[in-house]
Amino acid sequence: MPARWSVVLAAVLVAAGGVAAARSGPTPYTLAESWYWLRVGAEMLAAWMLIARARVPGPERLGWAMLAAGVLSWTAGDVVHGTGDPHLAARVPVAAVLWLGCYAAVYAGLALLTRRLLLRAQAGVWLDGAILGLALAAVCAAMLIDGVLRAVDRTGAEVAVNLAYPVADVALVGLAAGAWAVAGWRPPPAWRWLLAGTLAMLLGDAAYFIAWGREGYTYGDGGPLEAAWALAFLGFAVAAWRAPVPGGALRPRLWGTTVLPAAVTVMATCLLARDHWAHSSGATVVLAAAAMLVVAVRGVLSVRELRQLLLSRREALTDDLTGLANRRALLRALEAACHPGAPAAALLLCDLDGFKEFNDTLGHQAGDDLLREAAARIARAMDPDGLVARLGGDEFAVLAPGAGRAAALGLARRIRDTLTEPLPVSGIAARLDVSIGVSLTPEHSTSALGLLRRADVAMYSAKGDHLGVELYDASRDEHSRERLVLAGELRDAVEAGDLEVHFQPKAELSSGRIVGAEALVRWRHFERGLLHPDAFLPAAEQAGLMRPLTLVVLDRALAACGRWADAGRTLGVAVNLSASNLLDASLPDEVAVRLEAHGVAPSQLTLEVTEGTILGNPLRSGEVLAQVRRLGVAVSLDDFGTGHSSLSHVKRLPVDELKIDRSFVAGLASDPTDRAIVETIVRLATSLGLTVVAEGVEDDEVLALLREQGCALAQGYLFSRPLPEPEFAAWLDARELTVPQPRAARRTVAG
Repeated sequence: MPARWSVVLAAVLVAAGGVAAARSGPTPYTLAESWYWLRVGAEMLAAWMLIARARVPGPERLGWAMLAAGVLSWTAGDVVHGTGDPHLAARVPVAAVLWLGCYAAVYAGLALLTRRLLLRAQAGVWLDGAILGLALAAVCAAMLIDGVLRAVDRTGAEVAVNLAYPVADVALVGLAAGAWAVAGWRPPPAWRWLLAGTLAMLLGDAAYFIAWGREGYTYGDGGPLEAAWALAFLGFAVAAWRAPVPGGALRPRLWGTTVLPAAVTVMATCLLARDHWAHSSGATVVLAAAAMLVVAVRGVLSVRELRQLLLSRREALTDDLTGLANRRALLRALEAACHPGAPAAALLLCDLDGFKEFNDTLGHQAGDDLLREAAARIARAMDPDGLVARLGGDEFAVLAPGAGRAAALGLARRIRDTLTEPLPVSGIAARLDVSIGVSLTPEHSTSALGLLRRADVAMYSAKGDHLGVELYDASRDEHSRERLVLAGELRDAVEAGDLEVHFQPKAELSSGRIVGAEALVRWRHFERGLLHPDAFLPAAEQAGLMRPLTLVVLDRALAACGRWADAGRTLGVAVNLSASNLLDASLPDEVAVRLEAHGVAPSQLTLEVTEGTILGNPLRSGEVLAQVRRLGVAVSLDDFGTGHSSLSHVKRLPVDELKIDRSFVAGLASDPTDRAIVETIVRLATSLGLTVVAEGVEDDEVLALLREQGCALAQGYLFSRPLPEPEFAAWLDARELTVPQPRAARRTVAG
């Protein structure tokens, strides 16, 4: 409430007192009459404050305006009553009409203010308000009205008029008290003052009605009851300047669902039983019966709410697609399993390898069917006391209480065996692999989230190493927090274009000229300096950043290739691909768009893949590489000779070039075995029409041996380390000045 209203209130009180003291003439005001007019002044102040509040824009302004109209109506009745003989027939009906009009306006105002609560309240909440209002009305009728009506000896008109005041008060108190129930028994400050105001009105009118029923009673102005009505209206005025009614959803509380209906039932039963002996008024009986009826309705609704609550709770803990537990249910179970004193338990995290390809090929309906079948198989492989949950996508979790290391790994292999069997979906027998990570409590973690994270780390280790099942190994997770932070920083670097591309030259051994360069990504970290790929690519792969990262490198490499061509240099460029790139069906289109954008011929681009990147899905990888080759882009098999199925890849995959791994090249001059391997690879590639590139060349003796064996191209520190593009261009300029180019090579470059 603004501080200025305190000043206004003091001014009104002083003015009213001054008017009473200054009156002169044969009939000066008595003290009682002075207090009467002081009350009228307080009522006018309350009306003024309510009018001022109603002028403030907002959804409640109409409600405050109706309260102001009610207070003005009551004040007008007091003025009519106090300006003449209160017993004159011409004045009493007018004052009574104005007083009764106050109740109608105040009720309308409270109803308007309550409307915002009702609009956001559930049915059970506002039924609580109705129960409370009817109960209060029945009690008031039994305590006030019944006794007076039996004892009073007045005319029907007098009884009706004087009875109307407390009856109207009961309605106001019931409405205000009902608003408390609607507000969940935690009403905003404004409603506390409104209820206090209605109670003050009920107190004044009830005391007056009881006294009026006594024989020989006459009302005199200025009595103690005068304060009740003034305080009531000032309570309304204070409420107007308190905090507004808050928004938001309301929910029934314990009072509404159990205590309140039980208490009202007992009270109404007692009132109805009392009627058998004391013959209560019809109003008491009707109100008590109505309260019991609403309690019955509330009971039925409470049962429905309870059933809906149980259903909602079950749905909140269940996966819609598979009917298994969901992540929320799993976390609850993990918290119980990690509680001190709980027996050891194992958590298995299962991820279906190749599900995305299956889903993209056959559609989401087939994918959903596959997930349901996988869920059923995992559940069948479980012990009865275990919990199976779907965490989302193609990821499942299994909690096995009481399982140690051996039992957990045995369960993981059993689940993997049942999932790798053909799954009949959409008329085909789908075959999927599964990667399972295992973590144990309390060995690996004593918290739910810690156990889940460690199982996730183990699962990704199983997936990356193609092991199928992997137990969490702390030594492989030593920098997990660092990798997580690094992945977030890398995402920002990719989006901001902060990655660098360095170029390492490829030399033609027969002529000595530079015919191309391999593009190698670098990240100049703001704290750790220049990072090489092995420092951040694993984090990029795990965080799903390989696609945007590869596209950045591809774009930078082709842009550099275009600039070299503009400068008169015909140099090719090679870009490395990851395993996720080979599963990206949009890769050929992305390559074509960037070739055209930078004006680079497809024959100038080579895409390098390793044997490890192909192992995850050889069929899908082969399809993507075939589409790339149809563009005219060459494909190189990097690190050749280190995999266990290198020859089968050469036979099945569309490749144009083999890169001999540096581990064989480094020992070429000193190790006869390495020399034999390199010679065999060169002969094999030559017979298949493939180009051979030796990487890791660091001395002239190795270079001479490679030239003798017929190797076509070489790269390594003997020529240059990877350089940023400007330094690479400067290195090319310096080399052209110091190394004589064969005549044929110069014609090629010039051409």
